[in-house]
Amino acid sequence: MTLTIQLSPEEERRLHELAAERGQPVEDFAHDVLGRLLGNAPINHSDPENGSHSRVEREWITAEEVAAEWDRIRRSGLKASSPEYQRLLERVGARDSYIWETFGPRLMERFPGKWAAIAPGGEFEIADSQVEALRRARERFGDGGACVVCLTPDRGESRLRPRKG
Repeated sequence: MTLTIQLSPEEERRLHELAAERGQPVEDFAHDVLGRLLGNAPINHSDPENGSHSRVEREWITAEEVAAEWDRIRRSGLKASSPEYQRLLERVGARDSYIWETFGPRLMERFPGKWAAIAPGGEFEIADSQVEALRRARERFGDGGACVVCLTPDRGESRLRPRKG
C-alpha cells in the first residue's frame, strides 16, 4: 500500500532531522515508525535502492532482561568464566554490534570523539565522557539498555587501554 500524507513545514523538518539522527532515509524511518506503532518488527533496509526490505528476525536483549540476568548471576555467585555469564556478554555484544553498525557511523560524523549512549531503536544521548554517557544511558534507557561507545573508528578502545608511561 502506498500512503501519502501532508506535513507542515515544521513536521517535515523534524521528520528529516529524526531520520538523519538515526542514519536512515526519511522513507525508511517513517516506515519503521509506522511499523512500530502497528506492532510490527523493525525493518532491515538491506537494499533500499532496489526496494528490498526484509524483517529483522532477531529480538535484541532489553534493559530489563540485562538487569534481571546480571542480578541472577550475581546472586548465584557465578564467575565471569561461567557459561551463563558468557552467554549474557554474547547477547549484549551482538546487540551492541548491531547498534554500532546501524547508527554509529552517522553519529560519528556528527559528533566525532564524543561519547554516545545509543538504544536499539536509534535514540541516543551524547556526552563528553564515558562516565557521563553511562549516567545518561542509565537514566534514559535503564541499566544495560544502550550501547555506550566513543564515536571514533575504534569505538573508544584506544582510550580504554592502559597508557604507557
